[in-house]
Amino acid sequence: MNYQKTMNVNDQVLRGITIDIMNISYAKGGDYSNDIIKSFAEIYVEERFYKKFIK
Repeated sequence: MNYQKTMNVNDQVLRGITIDIMNISYAKGGDYSNDIIKSFAEIYVEERFYKKFIK
């Protein structure tokens, strides 16, 4: 699915999401290259894992 939605989040939420994605990459044995992080971030958004940070 290729569509774009815009969501505004504050710095605290963005920081939580970023740390979560970095931890997922680490746990999966991935590195922190742009391609790897982008791949995990795309799945993270598609699966709506970010919802735990949004109240």
